[in-house]
Amino acid sequence: MDPGPSTRGRRDRLALAAALVLVLAVAFGARVFWVLRVDNPFDNLYSDMGFYILRARWLANGEIPDFPRELAMYPPGTHTLYAAEMLLIGWKHPLPFALVHCMWGALVAPCSLLLARRVTPSLWVAALTALLMAVWQPQLVYSGFFSSEQLACGLFALTAWLMVRLAETRSGVTPAAGAARAVACGLAAGITYLVRPQFALTAALLGAAWLFAAWRRRGVSPPPRWREAALFFGLLGLAVAGGAIRYASIAHRPGLIADEDALQRLFADTEIGQVSSWQGGRRWTFIPPSKIATGEMREYGFEGYIGDRDKLDLGRRQFLRGKPLSFRLRHLLSNVDLLVERNWLWPENDHVDSSPRRRAYSDFFESLVRRLLPLAAIGMLSAAWRRTPVLVVASAYVVTAVAVAAFFWGEMRYRVPYDTFLVLLALEGARLLLASGARLARALRVESRRPLRAGR
Repeated sequence: MDPGPSTRGRRDRLALAAALVLVLAVAFGARVFWVLRVDNPFDNLYSDMGFYILRARWLANGEIPDFPRELAMYPPGTHTLYAAEMLLIGWKHPLPFALVHCMWGALVAPCSLLLARRVTPSLWVAALTALLMAVWQPQLVYSGFFSSEQLACGLFALTAWLMVRLAETRSGVTPAAGAARAVACGLAAGITYLVRPQFALTAALLGAAWLFAAWRRRGVSPPPRWREAALFFGLLGLAVAGGAIRYASIAHRPGLIADEDALQRLFADTEIGQVSSWQGGRRWTFIPPSKIATGEMREYGFEGYIGDRDKLDLGRRQFLRGKPLSFRLRHLLSNVDLLVERNWLWPENDHVDSSPRRRAYSDFFESLVRRLLPLAAIGMLSAAWRRTPVLVVASAYVVTAVAVAAFFWGEMRYRVPYDTFLVLLALEGARLLLASGARLARALRVESRRPLRAGR
C-alpha cells in the first residue's frame, strides 16, 4: 500500500536529518581525535599560526603593538574570530577552545551533504560524499593548526550552501522568509570575505551569472529575485567597506583590505623567493614554502615596512623589465600548477615523519590528481549546460582558486578550502559519465534486438 506523498516526504526529511547528524558527528569526532591524539594546535604556535594568535590576543586584550602598521598586513577576519573565541571561552581553557576550533572544520560535512543532495537524487550517494569530506585528509590536518584554512573550509562550505539555498528561493516563499535567507547569506559572505578576501571574486562571478540569468530570464532555475539579491550584495558590500575603512585607518592610505596582496603579486610574477626589510632595528622576512620547493629563491630587500606597497610594486616592475610575455605566461601556469603539485601541504609537511601519516598524505594527493581533477573538469563542463545553482556556485569557487593562484601565487594549502567544490564537481562528473554509459548500454541493447534486414 502506497504510504502517500506526505508520509514519504516526512520519511525523506527524517532520513536527511539523520544523515546530517551522522556526518556532522563523524567530522567533529575525527577532528577531536586528531587534536587529542595526533596534533594539537596549541603545540604549533609558530610562523603563521603564532602570528594569528598573537594578533588575536592583542585584539582580545585591547593592546596595540609597537608597530601598529603591521596590523594592515593581513585581512582581519581570522584573528578577529580567534579573538572572539578568546573572549567567550578564554585562551587559558585549551580543550573547549580546541573543540570550537574543530567545529569550524566539521561544518564542511553537513554542508557537503546538503550540496551533494542537489547534485544527485540519491541520499546514500550524497551521504557517502559528505562522509568522505568528513575525513578528507587535507582539510582534517588543519584541525592541528590555528590558521585561516580551518576557518575558510567551514565558511566556504556554509556560505556556498546558503547561496545555493538563496538562489533556489521561489515565488512561493514568503517575503520574510526570502529576506531571512538573504540576510543569513549576506552575513556569512561578509565574514567569509574578511577571512579570505578572494571570496569577492567568487561573489562577482556569481553576480555576473545572476545578471545574465535575469537578462535572459532562463538558463538558471529558479529565476533570480531582485530583493534578495540586493540584500545579499548589500551586506557583503558593508563587509568590503568595513575592511577598506579599517585598512585606511591603519595604513593612512586608501586600499581594499590588506597589504598582503602586493607581496603575493611579487612572488607570483617573479622568481623572487625571499623578501626582507628592516626598520628601526627590526627585521621582517617572508619565504613562501612553495618557493623553497620550486627553487625560486632570488632575494629582494629594502629598508622600511615589509608591506610597503610602493616598494614591493617597484621590485616587481624592476624584475619584470625586459622579460618577454612568454615568461609571464609560463609563470601564470606554473602558479596554478602549484595548487596540486611541485610543493608540500604546509605546515603538514613538517609533521609527516610517521609512516601512517605520510601514507595518508601521499594517498590523498594521488587520489586528488589522478581521479578527482579529471572528474571535476567534466563536472564543470556539465555546469555550463545544466546551470543549476549548486554547479554554478561550485564552479565559481573553483575558478576563483585558479585565478587567485595565477595572479597572487599558488600553494597546496591555498587549494584545501576549495577541495569541497572539486569533490562536488567530481560527483557531477561521475554522475554524467554513469548516465551516459547507461544510455549507451540501452542503445546497444535496442540495436542488438533489431532484426537483420536481408540484403538486396
